[in-house]
Amino acid sequence: MFIGVIPTFAYNALTNILRGMGDSKTPAYILIVAALLNIVLDILFIKAFKMGVAGAAFATVLSQLLSFIVCMVYMKIHYSSLFIHILHLQLDKAELKKSLKIGTPAMIQQVFVSVGFMSLQFLINGFGTDCMAAYTAASKVDAFAEMPALNLGQAMTNFTAQNLGAKRKDRVLRGGKYALVMGIAVSACISAVIVMFPSVFISIFNRDTSVLDIGNSYLKIVPAFYIFFAAMQVLNGLLLGYGKSFVPMIASVCSLCCLQVPVAVILSGTKLGYNGIWIAAPIGWFGGLLIRAVYFYHVSRKENQ
Repeated sequence: MFIGVIPTFAYNALTNILRGMGDSKTPAYILIVAALLNIVLDILFIKAFKMGVAGAAFATVLSQLLSFIVCMVYMKIHYSSLFIHILHLQLDKAELKKSLKIGTPAMIQQVFVSVGFMSLQFLINGFGTDCMAAYTAASKVDAFAEMPALNLGQAMTNFTAQNLGAKRKDRVLRGGKYALVMGIAVSACISAVIVMFPSVFISIFNRDTSVLDIGNSYLKIVPAFYIFFAAMQVLNGLLLGYGKSFVPMIASVCSLCCLQVPVAVILSGTKLGYNGIWIAAPIGWFGGLLIRAVYFYHVSRKENQ
């Protein structure tokens, strides 16, 4: 799996170039094909070749490698001027400095986020295997439900950067408003469905009665506040599009490590129990949203002066 980090990084680099050119469909098509290939290779390596868990890893790495190769060939044909000639690469210190200025805070952010989620998992583990299973199932539902907001935020990063480059700052704010409305509307609809039918979603992964009860409590609390998460992701995308990555990093670290985790620790020790951990999630989102909103107001005013 760690060997697969190399083609994954290369694929992400190329697809971000394509998205920067306004071609967001091709990376999606390549990813779909790679995902389907991964399924086929999983069956082949695990079932036919009897390779077990190692077979699943090989399947993933090979599909990632293929997605990189296909993406590279596509760029060579359709965007030859942007094609990366590996043997002729030269170090541009100025560009490296700019890339690190934007990328390093994002990297640090992911490290702290991982540590924060590990802390939450430690708390959840203390409530037993049923709670662990319920959280695992509910997290899978969360992952699907949050995709529209996450991808909208990523789209806003490219949209903002493109329009700033084209000297169309007016479109950035207009696009941001539409994205905010779209994100909140879609998230509200998703929230309504999940909150009304939590058992349906948990039972997809686990039908144990105790697990269903705990999973239901999660899906009745956390999804009700998806609108905070959606607004936070849109603002995050706008700030990254402006090239402002330091404050989003601070917002993520503060909202998770300085707000959500401490609140979860305190509330889980009360009569709320594991429900205290679920309540802490939207509190953390609201904190992250507030920091980003204040900073974006400052940035947008400065950029439009």
